[in-house]
Amino acid sequence: MDTIVWTVLLMAAVGLVGSVLLSIVSKKLAIGEDERLAYLVSILPGVNCGSCGFAGCEQYAKALLDGTPPNACTAGGDRVAEELAAFLGVESTGVVQREAFVACKGTDDFIDPHLEFQGVPSCRVFNTLFFTSLSCPFGCLGFGDCAEACAFDAIRVENGVARIDTTACTGCGACAELCPRHIIKLVSQGEAPTTAVVTCRNTMGGKRTREVCGAGCIGCMKCVKACAFEAVTVENGCARVDPAKCTGCNACAEACPTGAIGQLVFR
Repeated sequence: MDTIVWTVLLMAAVGLVGSVLLSIVSKKLAIGEDERLAYLVSILPGVNCGSCGFAGCEQYAKALLDGTPPNACTAGGDRVAEELAAFLGVESTGVVQREAFVACKGTDDFIDPHLEFQGVPSCRVFNTLFFTSLSCPFGCLGFGDCAEACAFDAIRVENGVARIDTTACTGCGACAELCPRHIIKLVSQGEAPTTAVVTCRNTMGGKRTREVCGAGCIGCMKCVKACAFEAVTVENGCARVDPAKCTGCNACAEACPTGAIGQLVFR
């Protein structure tokens, strides 16, 4: 009987000691991971813009510890990617640069408002209420929701249309996600440092476009004919540029009769 009691007591003691040791080891490992996490977070820009695909910088840092590549932070760019890679002991491949642009040039100089909206000055509110204040139903509403959403102060509303400062834009995509008319577009850099972009997305056709906006795409195909690299197409009456094929030669912009094609310069 005594043997059984001593055996039980010995097993209990071994289990207790083992649990204490496991607790100590897990705490030390946790502290080490927390220190690594804190350092990774300190490298990241801390704007929590979501461009990396995660909810914020801390969530991305946790993912980095689990093996996620360190090149997803467009806000931090190559410098941050290199610092993350060096700390994690992996190779840095650099960040694919993205820039945002507004696919609309319908400023007050080109478009006459049909109605004056008297409600809350918000693009989302306006769009939800199905108002149509502009002659063009595809154009920028100009209330500045995108500017408020930009953590980098890269957007201004000028003459009724949002404009993006590419020197400040990080390509995080917050403005594009928020725009109710989806006229803010993100473009990833191809082989060239510049790419042509069509600053219009209307599908009304040439005749109707000429009636309501002097800066809209009229689907005339002149840009398609001018492009020697087959980078420009016309879909549903509106030109589109494939940045992977565009060389930045600017031939399409020079051929455009309404000025609806511009150039986007990558940082």
